[in-house]
Amino acid sequence: MTMLEEVTELLKERRLSYGTPSENFRKTAELWSTILDKEVSSREVVLCMIALKLARCLGDKMLKDNSRDIAGYAACLDEIEEEIISRPPT
Repeated sequence: MTMLEEVTELLKERRLSYGTPSENFRKTAELWSTILDKEVSSREVVLCMIALKLARCLGDKMLKDNSRDIAGYAACLDEIEEEIISRPPT
């Protein structure tokens, strides 16, 4: 199984456990907004999670799960951005 196939399977499992990326990252954004006393979007949450994984990649240990997590977060970001783009203008 390729890395992207593994990520696809993992995303399917996560969707069953946590809901869609939009739902899950919206909830996280609401919590971060409260904690930080600053409006945070679901898109920003995903970008920060990618940054976290990139920072871990800079360490001495090279773990395969970091690249898989980055790919998964990138797929979530793509889905969130597609939803934003497809929304009718207000």
